[in-house]
Amino acid sequence: MNKRQVLTGILTISSIFALGCEATQTTSTANAEPTKAVSASAGPYDKAGFTTEVKDGRLWVFKPGQTHSEKHISLIGVGPMGMTIRALDKETAQEYIAAKPGFHTSVEDGRLWVLKDGEEKSEKRISFIGAGPMNMTILAQSKDTVVEYLASKPGYEVEMIDGRLWVFKPGESHSEKHITLIGAGPMNTSIKALDKQTAMEYLAAAPGFETKIEDGRIWVFAPGQEHSEKHITLIGAGPMNMTVKALDRATATAYLAAVN
Repeated sequence: MNKRQVLTGILTISSIFALGCEATQTTSTANAEPTKAVSASAGPYDKAGFTTEVKDGRLWVFKPGQTHSEKHISLIGVGPMGMTIRALDKETAQEYIAAKPGFHTSVEDGRLWVLKDGEEKSEKRISFIGAGPMNMTILAQSKDTVVEYLASKPGYEVEMIDGRLWVFKPGESHSEKHITLIGAGPMNTSIKALDKQTAMEYLAAAPGFETKIEDGRIWVFAPGQEHSEKHITLIGAGPMNMTVKALDRATATAYLAAVN
């Protein structure tokens, strides 16, 4: 049994205890202008164009003017920290999950458009089936845009050059002195960084978690957690087959779902 099968089994067992999805009508936004996600937010889980509220351990997601309703949908375990997301319709939830700083995203007929500044929707585009969040198909003007979108993480800058993904910490720039990790990035793209530590820390990073690499192992912490002698170890479960250490299995499971 491989790592993906183990993780899928854990998530399936966990979902048995969660609420099922409630069917609702969805409102099409096929003609809506894409919303650009920016880093500024009013709450820990807010994104540009969306407000959020944690209630009973579930993350409610609203567009402007929306509020709680008994008629809503639930998407189990797909939100930050593995939280279940609730929204008035599925498209709202999908657009929230897909939003990232620096990109214009919109959901049309269950497919995700991803654009950078200066790009526009066109019939001449490329499709990447199942490559997006929640296995949505991504539509874009170039593969480079898609890879940069998938590779984008807080605290790092990414740039596609000649088919390879450069990863920088703030203030870094290209150098002839660098390392290459073949096929380690999204869509099997090779990663280039100024040093191996930067590349490994980038691969280990996941939104909502604090990660530290010690002796080749990834320590994973949820907000408010810190090192403890009492922890679990998942051998080879992390990026680049690194071993993952966390204080509890729930934290490790949510992290692996976010990083893989």
